[in-house]
Amino acid sequence: MYLIIGELVPALADPLFALLKERGKEILHIPSFNPNVRFNWVFGTGHSWSELRLADGRALHDNQISAAIVQKFTYPQADVACSGQGYDARAEQEATWFGWFWSLKCPVINRYPPVFWFSNRVPVSFWRPWLKQSGLCAADAFLSNNSERLKAYASGSGQEVTYTPLSSNKVYRLTTEEDWNGLRKLAALLPVHLTCFKSPLYFASVVGSNVFWNRTVPRALTPVHPGLIRLATAAGLSFIEVGLLIIDGQPRVYSVDPFPKLTEFKCGKCQEIADTLIDEMEGQLARHPKKRNRL
Repeated sequence: MYLIIGELVPALADPLFALLKERGKEILHIPSFNPNVRFNWVFGTGHSWSELRLADGRALHDNQISAAIVQKFTYPQADVACSGQGYDARAEQEATWFGWFWSLKCPVINRYPPVFWFSNRVPVSFWRPWLKQSGLCAADAFLSNNSERLKAYASGSGQEVTYTPLSSNKVYRLTTEEDWNGLRKLAALLPVHLTCFKSPLYFASVVGSNVFWNRTVPRALTPVHPGLIRLATAAGLSFIEVGLLIIDGQPRVYSVDPFPKLTEFKCGKCQEIADTLIDEMEGQLARHPKKRNRL
């Protein structure tokens, strides 16, 4: 049984399910906790046993799971409001899934560390040690609550800058005086994070030892392939998405997403990524025969 936990992004869901069925794999998708799935987990220091009981009467024990893919969950606002608990209920669900997918003995893509699972976004600044270790460089950035220094940095950088909040995946282009007026008001409340930017932005999807691009890339980006693979490995992940720029002729990392969205990738490329994800799961199974014997 192949288990998919969480909500797959639309670009990946259809090709992944189709390819798994084409390969004759049995699939169970659990987008979130719901009344159709009953969850039981018994654990202690030296033991762990769990099962999922489905609405049709089937029971899936943890040793029947061949491999798993983990993504974030989506929570409809209405469900949160009706729960009476709000964020606390959501946090409890996410903590439960986190503990459980770390207990699974099968290969898991991705078995997220806490810093990724419990954060809305992990900024590029957090990735700096791994980027350096991997031979990659981040795009220059500046963080300040001094609006004059922010404006001076943008003017002196020789490049366009974007406002990239540290806590979300949103990006704001600063192209008009009105944009800067809004930024000055924001800087009066909190430090503002500016990042150097030069179009176009290229996206790389890393799956195991494979790198897929959303578009044809110039020669300047070819040397980063090994570094991107090392970056994912350093983070303990098998599947990430990296945004890169070319600034002054050199590749620069603009964003790193441990929960790939693939919105910039065409359907054919998403199918290749899905196919490689399945290969990666099966490869991990083959490399761990002892774990496989317990399935």
